[in-house]
Amino acid sequence: MKCPQYFLLSIHIIELITAIVATLSWGKYKYSTEKKFIYFFWIVFVIDVLGTIMAYSTKYNNLFIYNSLFIFYFFFFVNWYKRILYKKNRYFYIIITLIYIIFLIISFYKEGFTKSLQTINFFSGSVVIIICSFSYYFQLLNSEKVLTLKTNLPFWITMGNIIYFVGMLPLVFLLKYLNITELSYSIIITLLNWVTYTCYILGFKWMKNK
Repeated sequence: MKCPQYFLLSIHIIELITAIVATLSWGKYKYSTEKKFIYFFWIVFVIDVLGTIMAYSTKYNNLFIYNSLFIFYFFFFVNWYKRILYKKNRYFYIIITLIYIIFLIISFYKEGFTKSLQTINFFSGSVVIIICSFSYYFQLLNSEKVLTLKTNLPFWITMGNIIYFVGMLPLVFLLKYLNITELSYSIIITLLNWVTYTCYILGFKWMKNK
C-alpha cells in the first residue's frame, strides 16, 4: 500500500531534520558507542527517498528496498545494543541472530523479496529489537544514569525504537490480514515516524559531550 505523496514528504522531512541534527551534534558523540548513528540516519534517509522515487516515478516494485532496509535496521540496532548492554553474553547475540536469520530465510521462501513486504522478517526482527530495548531500560533503571535521563542519548534512541516497533507490529498485521484504508495507514505510519524521530532529535539536542 502506498502512502500519498504528501505523507511521504512529511516523513522524509523529519528523517532529513534528524540526519542534519545528528551531523551538527557530531562533536558531542563522535567518541561514543553512538558514533555510527550519523551514518545510520543518512543511509535511512537516502534509501527511503530512493524508495519513494521508485514508487512514483518508475514502473518497478520498490518493496525490495524496504525489505532490505529492515534487514539493515535489525543488524545495526542489535550490534548497537550489544555494545551498550553491560551483560555482554556473546552467545545470546549469536543465538538471536541465528534465530532471526532462520526466520529471514523462511520469509524469503514464503513471501519472496521483491513482490511483498516480508512480514515474517519484520515481526521476528522487531520482537528482538523490542526485547533489547526493554533490556536496556531495565539496565538503566538499575544504574546511576537513571538520574540523567534527559541528557542520555541511548535513552531517547531506545524510546524511539519502542514507540516505532511496538506501534508498527499491529499496523503490519492489519495491513497483511485485515482491511485498512490507505488514509488510516498513512496517518498512523506518519505519526509513528514523527514521534520516533522527534525522540531521536531530542536525544541529540539534549545530550552532553561523551
